[in-house]
Amino acid sequence: MIAGFLLGVEISIGVLLIISAGFIFFLNIRKFPSFVLIVGGFISFASLFYLIIPNPYELTHLPEYAILGILTRYAIKGGDRAKREKASETYFYLRSALITGAIGTIDELYQGILPLRYFAWYDIFLNWLGGLLGLTLLWGISKE
Repeated sequence: MIAGFLLGVEISIGVLLIISAGFIFFLNIRKFPSFVLIVGGFISFASLFYLIIPNPYELTHLPEYAILGILTRYAIKGGDRAKREKASETYFYLRSALITGAIGTIDELYQGILPLRYFAWYDIFLNWLGGLLGLTLLWGISKE
């Protein structure tokens, strides 16, 4: 009962993230086609994995790691002022993606050694995909 509620809440958060980013992208017409292609690709991959994975609750990794990716990006950019001024935006996004993916990978590897938990490669993929989705949404709503 509670698991179904949590799944509904996390899916709602993910849908709200995508809808709000889509609206903001729509206002920035230059980025809108990129948004549709990138997010459409992410949703397509997630839908394919939904058909493959045995537990649909695994899709909760997407909004969780999307939020982690966004928070990681803000944490990295808010650090060293000198580095922030001379580094490009691509550097911060790439570094955030790598850190978010590494956290997701380490988390899944750690779960593999815990009792009553299990390791799955598709969880790692979903963690990376969620982080990239969050960073894509952030890229779309950021000012140029």
